[in-house]
Order: sequence, then C-alpha cells, then structure tokens
Amino acid sequence: MDPNDADHALLDKLKSVGPVWVDGFDDGTLVRWDDIAPDLMTLILEVAPKIEPFRIGSAGYVLPLEWVLAAEDAWRLVNTRMRLQSLELAVVGPSKFDLNDLLPEESAFIC
Repeated sequence: MDPNDADHALLDKLKSVGPVWVDGFDDGTLVRWDDIAPDLMTLILEVAPKIEPFRIGSAGYVLPLEWVLAAEDAWRLVNTRMRLQSLELAVVGPSKFDLNDLLPEESAFIC
C-alpha cells in the first residue's frame, strides 16, 4: 500500500468540486459547501479557517473565489506532505521483506 493513497484520494475529491448554478444569486455560480466530503472539508478549514459558507434556502455555499484560493492552498499542502512522505521512504529504502516480495519464490534469498 502506498502511504500517499489517502492524499491521492483527497486530491481526487478536490478536483471533483466545481461551481454550480444557483438561481437568484448574482452571476449564479457558487460552490456547494454541503456536497464537499467531510475529510476534504476538514482540510479546507485547516488551510482556510476564515472561509465562510453561507446559506441559500437549506443549502450551504461558498463564493468561487474563496473556494479557488482555499483549494490552491489545500493542493499545495497535500502535495508537500506527499513529497515529504515519498522522500522519507526513499531515504529509508525498501525493507528486505519488500525486496523478497519482488523476487520469484524460488529465488527469494534476501534475509
């Protein structure tokens, strides 16, 4: 398992969030806060604690500019974290068990 799998999933969720049309609001484009996955919302609030969702009817929204700025910060944070995890793994190198898993059974000799 790749230690960056959870962060890859966060980046996929981040890429999937986009503006939606809301009738009766200025130009109509907003980001629907209620559709954001809880783990992604936690990340966004970590990098942009002052982001202020507001309600229209029963749904929460944020302005597109607020979302873009927060999403860029979240993207940078996650990518930096992934790079650091990958560098830590590179410094440590593979374990003998990882290497044995790469070899055919009859030639597994690394102890």
